[in-house]
Amino acid sequence: MKALIKYAVVLLIFLSHFDSPLNASHLVGGTMSYEYIGDTSGIPHHYKINITLYRTTRYTTFNNVLGPTVCITSSCFPNQTVTIGLAPGYPPNGTAVGENANCVTLNPNTTDFFEHKLEGFVELPGTCSDFSFKYAMVCCRVGYANFANVFGGTGITNRLEALLNNTRGENTSPQFVFNEAVINLCQSQNVSINHYAIEPDGDSLQYAFDYVSNGNSCDTAFNVSYDPPYTFDQPFPAELPGTTIDQQTGEILFKSTSASGNFIYAFEVIEYRWVNQLNAYVKVGSSYVEGWASIGGSCRPNVIDGPDLSNNHHPKQNYPASILNRMEDVLLIPNADTVAGSGSSAEVSLHRVSYNCLSNSIDLYFENNIRCNTIAPDGSDFRILSPDSVLVPISAAIPNCTPPQTTDHITLMLHNPLPGNGDFLASIRTGTDNNTLINECGFDVAPHYTFVIHSDDCPVFSTHMEDQSPISLRIYPNPNNGTFTAVGTGEPHVLRVYNMLGVCVIEERGHGEHLVSQAGLAPGNYVVRLEYPLNGRVEQQKMTVANRK
Repeated sequence: MKALIKYAVVLLIFLSHFDSPLNASHLVGGTMSYEYIGDTSGIPHHYKINITLYRTTRYTTFNNVLGPTVCITSSCFPNQTVTIGLAPGYPPNGTAVGENANCVTLNPNTTDFFEHKLEGFVELPGTCSDFSFKYAMVCCRVGYANFANVFGGTGITNRLEALLNNTRGENTSPQFVFNEAVINLCQSQNVSINHYAIEPDGDSLQYAFDYVSNGNSCDTAFNVSYDPPYTFDQPFPAELPGTTIDQQTGEILFKSTSASGNFIYAFEVIEYRWVNQLNAYVKVGSSYVEGWASIGGSCRPNVIDGPDLSNNHHPKQNYPASILNRMEDVLLIPNADTVAGSGSSAEVSLHRVSYNCLSNSIDLYFENNIRCNTIAPDGSDFRILSPDSVLVPISAAIPNCTPPQTTDHITLMLHNPLPGNGDFLASIRTGTDNNTLINECGFDVAPHYTFVIHSDDCPVFSTHMEDQSPISLRIYPNPNNGTFTAVGTGEPHVLRVYNMLGVCVIEERGHGEHLVSQAGLAPGNYVVRLEYPLNGRVEQQKMTVANRK
């Protein structure tokens, strides 16, 4: 009977580490980094330790989940134990971070993610090449599809670990700008997971997969064994060629299969410092991520069709169907919704993008974020046709990216402002990077996605010079080769030169005489205007730039 009671007590203690309505929780990821603060505090070898933990919570409170200390080990000094507490402003039970499921439709019961921010401070005893900051998360992992039977329990705890070598100077480890340690994905999609970090000391960074590990505080951790076919550097169900990682940016890429489940992985950002005396890079630190990805469910309908222009910024307008006749691929436009016309003719509904006249840029906003690495910098993902079907040259596409390297705002830079008023047809194409735009959920926009850029505030200049009272503006020589003199009155004025499309190609301020030298000005007719702001008077003359031999 005593043996049975003893067994029951042991079993109860063991089960207390798992799901129960009293004290159980599931850890689903975390990060660890550190900062050198001795320059500010004046204390030698003074460091701040930063820990972020993610968990699903149904029953438990902070104290049942999170370990209270960090152990610092090295080959140079005895072990140190550092007390860890809540970061200022974070409640004991954590902060809800939502479902983190921009791509996939989930069961609400699986999206109760909470974030905990912890910090601690330590004075290291000196310099050493192998300081290790070790944090053991008390209890207990969720079930994972890429390995089995690795849960919290007596003697087995989750481990985060960051390394420091301060023999080459004190060091701040890479700091995560954006963390996707908890992410939900849908099946059969192009996946991008990013653990972008900045390096405050200017050192070089290398991103790499690491082993998921378990172990108590100061002990040496042991690596988790993945179930085949998964490995530490192939931790996801990925179609060939498998999972890849950009060692310079930290982006993890793969095409998910139809498999579903929760998948765990570990990720390390390693920091190297150039040492002149050695003529080599030396490892000086690292930061660590244990990540969790849930794959399953169906993708949200609004992301499946790829990037779509924002209705808030660019509402749809109805246009005569004849507007599309300017495009040679009129039958291929995937987003031209046919609507009933005001008369017998049909109309189409397209996004309308407003344009500020004489601007060299056009701002585009999208409903869901676009991966920055799918935007061709040369602007070749886009094409613009003028109302008379002339191609408008695009010089660049500015992605306006922020970590984790996605954006909802692209700025198109033009060689010249749009030539006048009207409806310009624009489309998204396959660029020089061999893809169209791809949203953060892995879906690309269909080629020939079309929208309208509308310009209606450009000035219209008459090139017919009617008889008028004598004016003071004189231009010589005229014709010229782009080098000429323009003479006005002595009053302050602005000189502007416009081409026949109404585009200002020269602008100067002054009074009296202007010596203009524009040897690269294209041959053709121009209008030279003097604008006098004090009295509102405007003078203009035609000018011809002749072909140069």
